[in-house]
Amino acid sequence: MAKNLDQARPYATAIFELANEKKALAAWLEALSLLVLITKDPVVISLANNPCVSREQLFNFFKNVLEKNIESAVLEMVLRLLNLLIIKRRLLLLPSIYTILDNLRCKKENLKKGSVVSARLLSEKQKEKLENVLAKRLKAKICLDYTTDPNLLGGMILCFGNDVIDSSLQNKLQRLANSF
Repeated sequence: MAKNLDQARPYATAIFELANEKKALAAWLEALSLLVLITKDPVVISLANNPCVSREQLFNFFKNVLEKNIESAVLEMVLRLLNLLIIKRRLLLLPSIYTILDNLRCKKENLKKGSVVSARLLSEKQKEKLENVLAKRLKAKICLDYTTDPNLLGGMILCFGNDVIDSSLQNKLQRLANSF
């Protein structure tokens, strides 16, 4: 994975600079998101690894999908990137390119992304309060993904990158049990 990130970084950095210049970062992220989704499909993976499928055939397959699903403003440049990745046999870098590009966007916009796992579904008011508290504490805009896990019994687990705050009842009971 680290090797993929190292190889993907120049592509992502170049895309970020180009997308900012053209004010098309959102369109690029949408296009790359679609490409990542497509390249995760087992049929597409086998197609990409099949020596009987030419690079041109592979490119045309992706081109047909992209022409129907992404903005024309970025289509030409996305197709150029795709062609380059196919020629260099680096299609598998797409998820890493997307991740790095999204991280660059978050840094530019002072946006922190995280996830919350709670025992039960949080109300909109609770979500708003949590996001406001975190925004003040982290001095950044906050974007959270919410999921539920009834095994937590109560409380929540909050994750931001490598930082985890586990205030779940399950964790508290586990720590209490370990103290005896």
